[in-house]
Amino acid sequence: MPSKVRFLAAEDSSSTARRPRSQAGLVVAQLGIVSYWLGLILAVLSLLVSMGFIAVSTEALAYRLMSVVFLGIFPAITAWAAGWALLRILRIASEICDLIAEPLYRVYLILKETALSVRDCFVWLTKDVIPQYVRTITIFLRACHCGMRRFIAGTAFNFKIILRISMIAYRYFLMVITFPIRLVAQVLIATIPQQV
Repeated sequence: MPSKVRFLAAEDSSSTARRPRSQAGLVVAQLGIVSYWLGLILAVLSLLVSMGFIAVSTEALAYRLMSVVFLGIFPAITAWAAGWALLRILRIASEICDLIAEPLYRVYLILKETALSVRDCFVWLTKDVIPQYVRTITIFLRACHCGMRRFIAGTAFNFKIILRISMIAYRYFLMVITFPIRLVAQVLIATIPQQV
């Protein structure tokens, strides 16, 4: 029992391997077959109507034969030719769909993966990096504020306290200054695939 996919995908039984058909290509090819059968049905109907007209008509034989030609044979040939032409045009269109569908799908997958990577990067920035950066700046500003307040008040002339506050402030100042370099390094480490 032949499978439905083989019936739809392969039109000839040649030994050469064909590329897989896209859904759009299959639909367009099926529309071509339907249009051909509709052309045949219209041809048969026009011939039947003209034969019925001849059977009912009381004119001379020559006029009835002309009626068969103009009301039956010409429309039948036209309907068949239109169906055949649509079949050929839609088969060519289905082959074009098959040629275009695979590269477009690859582009779609690349764009999808890129969008997901960008989204993950933004989520990582907003959840991890930016709050840490804000916390670091806040701690640095608090240390500076505390140091300046004690220095201005004159209560903290103790060299150890000033040195400790200065070292803390300097450490956070270095963290703030080196933040862009650390951010780029973290992004590169997160995005470069790990080799096993």
